[in-house]
Amino acid sequence: MECDATSHQRILREGKPDWDLDVIAGPRGAVLFALDLAYEPDLQERVFRFGSPRDCTFRFPVPAYIDQPQEVLRVDADGITQVKHTVQDGIIEIRDQVSRVAIYVVSLKAGESQRLESQRQALIAQEESVGFAPDRDPDDLAVFKELVERK
Repeated sequence: MECDATSHQRILREGKPDWDLDVIAGPRGAVLFALDLAYEPDLQERVFRFGSPRDCTFRFPVPAYIDQPQEVLRVDADGITQVKHTVQDGIIEIRDQVSRVAIYVVSLKAGESQRLESQRQALIAQEESVGFAPDRDPDDLAVFKELVERK
């Protein structure tokens, strides 16, 4: 499917970067990204530290043909969730509680949540069939650590 990046916005809070909001639109709808910029680097552990999820209102400009989406969904590691939204004058407004990253799918057809959930479950089953689970098995995690140390 062909898509185009149609919008990028940097949202500031008290003069500091708070969120980057991006829109990729295609013929079936759009994917909206909210990237949390309110983090602090932890130089000792060499990771970024994000705060707790916070109440947010995101306003994404979308192409005119996305004036009546049938579904607006958040997609994350926990699954597919319908989100409350409004559409007015080419803006989709989403109120949510998030941290780090939020990915939203705007579908022009009903049934997208079931299609995505079916694909997600198939991927989970395929992953589990491999029997490699570094998130649950310390021995599998050690394999990843060894690969990193080789570099």
